[in-house]
Amino acid sequence: EDLFDAPFYRLVHAEADGLPGVVIDRFGDVAVIQPNAAWAEALLDPLAEALVQVTGITTLVKNGTGRARGLEGLAEETVLLRGTIDAPVPVAMNGATYLADVMGGQKTGLFYDQRPNHAFAARLARGARVLDVFTHVGGFALAALAGGADSALAVDASAAALALATGGAQASGLEARFATRQ
Repeated sequence: EDLFDAPFYRLVHAEADGLPGVVIDRFGDVAVIQPNAAWAEALLDPLAEALVQVTGITTLVKNGTGRARGLEGLAEETVLLRGTIDAPVPVAMNGATYLADVMGGQKTGLFYDQRPNHAFAARLARGARVLDVFTHVGGFALAALAGGADSALAVDASAAALALATGGAQASGLEARFATRQ
């Protein structure tokens, strides 16, 4: 809460925070937990309760997908553990609005760990033409446009991710300078 002006951030970053195999991202009243280690899966209920008590979130998603779970002998699944959600979550970040698909997107729905890199690229982008390859939901492209880039081309293999990126460009008022390619 001291680091960010709104409750949209990576709360737990696995080993870096003393919880190997656990990532938790917060999207306002929504949080996504990735229990990628067997110990975290076994202790998911107390982890979830602690998360709710500490943050006050009302909606909790378990994103149990990814190669690490298979190595731990865990099944892949995405489950709504608490609350309801019916749309991508808008996230204001680095001058743009990103749309996070917390139920069906990659990882938790947004790559918060790239936030400082996006901000750095935005500072370099004024007047530039930007190519953002593997853009996901608009990553560098939207930040660069918010930073004053003349145009941005966002490329990704996922049509669903590009649709979210386009929605983010529209929500940010940047669609006139934004294009996508799959």
